[in-house]
Amino acid sequence: MKKKSSYLKVSSILILTLLLIASSCKDSNQDIFFDFFKFSPPPDVTDFHYFAEEGFDSDYWIAFECDSTTVKKIVTSLNLVKGKEETYGLMGGLNFKPTLWWDYNFIKESVPHTKVVYSSHYFLWYDKAKRKAYFLLYDT
Repeated sequence: MKKKSSYLKVSSILILTLLLIASSCKDSNQDIFFDFFKFSPPPDVTDFHYFAEEGFDSDYWIAFECDSTTVKKIVTSLNLVKGKEETYGLMGGLNFKPTLWWDYNFIKESVPHTKVVYSSHYFLWYDKAKRKAYFLLYDT
């Protein structure tokens, strides 16, 4: 009887610990969207992808499908302005590790919305034909 009671106690503690760990994980797509864009993702945001290279100089790559109204809201929320120069796709990162969700060719040919705050560089591209937004934040 005592072994069974001990087993139940240990099992209960383990289950509660796992639940606590699972509930404290904050890396859901909605949380990531909110952290970067400062508002909750609207219902039109689908097919969300995220990649991060964190360290001394961090890079964050996000792509998702959405309507142009969501892109306008991001531009306003982050105070981005239409870039004046081509970025040529910003060599590095996912451009050297191709994925199906990061369209290097579109980005290479497009002028993004941008801003620079200290060492943080923000870029937002939008492919109207595919309803696809591409966001890059990197620190130098």
